[in-house]
Amino acid sequence: MCSNSNLNLSGKNLAMTTSSGIYVDRPPAASGTGGAHTLGNFNAIGAVTLTFSSANGYGLALGSTTATDNFTINNNATGMLTLASLTETNTAARTITLGGTGSDNHHPGFLDAGHRRHVLHEVRRQTP
Repeated sequence: MCSNSNLNLSGKNLAMTTSSGIYVDRPPAASGTGGAHTLGNFNAIGAVTLTFSSANGYGLALGSTTATDNFTINNNATGMLTLASLTETNTAARTITLGGTGSDNHHPGFLDAGHRRHVLHEVRRQTP
């Protein structure tokens, strides 16, 4: 996703069934830094990994994020990754891993509507 200004696609929901990535930035000829793009709700179906990356300090905000199995989010961005909420819906115990080389992960709440045992595991890598 590239735009000269903050791009708001909050009405556009995403579903992911295989590991994939999202990249956000400005267009090559633009000069802005530190922008933020927004997408709607995000549904991770199956055991998948979402890799988020960006350039020029651009960040991404996702709406309500739902996982149906083990789920990994790798934030390798130069900007903030924000999840409105993070919910695990599987009836069995699952692990959600937050990692990557990015300096910011913002996840305001981990929700488990069925009161099942899940693990939220945050892995932080230090750059030398």
